Amino acid sequence: MSNRSLDLPQAKVTFSQNFSRKMLIFIAGGREPDKEWLLELAKINWPIWAIDRGLSYCLKAGITPELYIGDHDSISKEELLRAKNAMVEIIAFSPMKDLTDLQLSLKEASKRYKNAAILLTGCWGGRFDHLYSILYSTIWAYDWNIATIAMADDKEIMYLMKGESSIRLDCKKKPENISLLALSDHCLGVNIDNVVWPLEDYTLYQKQPFAISNLLLTASEHNMSMNVSVKKGWLGVYLNF
Repeated sequence: MSNRSLDLPQAKVTFSQNFSRKMLIFIAGGREPDKEWLLELAKINWPIWAIDRGLSYCLKAGITPELYIGDHDSISKEELLRAKNAMVEIIAFSPMKDLTDLQLSLKEASKRYKNAAILLTGCWGGRFDHLYSILYSTIWAYDWNIATIAMADDKEIMYLMKGESSIRLDCKKKPENISLLALSDHCLGVNIDNVVWPLEDYTLYQKQPFAISNLLLTASEHNMSMNVSVKKGWLGVYLNF
């Protein structure tokens, strides 16, 4: 692991720019990641923050987070006591609040660090409005110098790219689908190679989401790589496994 790469069990991504940021793992309370996948993630050795039900996922996997943030509506008293006994820092909020637990966590990171990069898990599954809020909260947090580089679990990964930037993806497991999603009104200068439907200097529009369900052109164990770049706009690079 370097300050230019992120090595997950399914894929390694190398970014075009170094991260001169504090690196954090957020484990939120959406779909529970596979235990073995989560333990592999913890080996990255970045500080772990548990958000909402994410504390339960940590405790089940034998992971002690550095910090817990939430309103306690999704964890038991026993789990909260275990966290206290393990000396986990706890920031509690009332359920009657304006911001979501994730938004409060991103805000807290911005208070503690001049800038930070987040790997977010426990974010997939469940209600569409929750996923929508999670996704655009990560983009909103960029205004506070908090950059979420990926939303990931054992089944799905989305890398978040803000132009101008590029990534190289080296897949360890063949993705079932590869999709490029314009998360801003449009994305200029989009490129992707080594797929059945490549793009070169293309403009993707948010309201015309056709660049989905792509496939690797070559998928031998020796060549499961692709390069993606965007000149302007917010681009999501989505893979499911």
